[in-house]
Amino acid sequence: MLRITRAAIAESLGPLCRFYQLDVSDPSSIQAFVQALGKDLPGQQIDLLINNGAVLLSDWNQENFNAAINTNVAGPVSLTRALEPQLKDGALVINVSSLVGQRSHIKDQDYIKRIHDATSVNELYSSLKFKQDSLQNGQLTSTYSISKAALSKATTLMSQEPALKERRISLVSVCPGWCRTTMGQVGATVHNLPPPPRSPEEGADSILWPFTHFKDQLNGGYLDEAGEQFKDIV
Repeated sequence: MLRITRAAIAESLGPLCRFYQLDVSDPSSIQAFVQALGKDLPGQQIDLLINNGAVLLSDWNQENFNAAINTNVAGPVSLTRALEPQLKDGALVINVSSLVGQRSHIKDQDYIKRIHDATSVNELYSSLKFKQDSLQNGQLTSTYSISKAALSKATTLMSQEPALKERRISLVSVCPGWCRTTMGQVGATVHNLPPPPRSPEEGADSILWPFTHFKDQLNGGYLDEAGEQFKDIV
């Protein structure tokens, strides 16, 4: 099925459509991807980077916590850093977040404070430590909520970094809504919830909205599926 989907996408987009294997939680995979991109498209610059890779792991344990942080937070940040030389001046980076990254979806106030108080991405990383007795234990989106709140915070912090601001490179995090993707449908089935209300196409439109409607006020923002700024942010 994956090969069929790739072929259909490639046919619709033409000869410039390319696929690469990439594990955003693995620094060596990121390095190999960046090198392959530079070799295949020498001198080409990136107008838009969308970081959409993520894992949703419900059980509260050290392994799942580390996987969520490494994939959902460190992955997008590391890939953006690695591709920074290839980003065009004025480029936009869109980090796909989630509505469950809002404050109201995180029951452990200590994690809220750690994320809120971070003044740099490195400080954010160092503050995200697993706690076995956390109030997140037992929540449906325990590790996922923390990772998405942290991703939105990292987006805001990076948007204020002098090197990126000097080149007018903007970053925004976007929630595409609850969509009928594999992740959304499996989550609904496992937790006995109604089917997700949004189609993948609707989710993709929400993700692309900041690119087609960008204005400086969106830089560093955390937007819902309608392009509005979330109010309940960490």
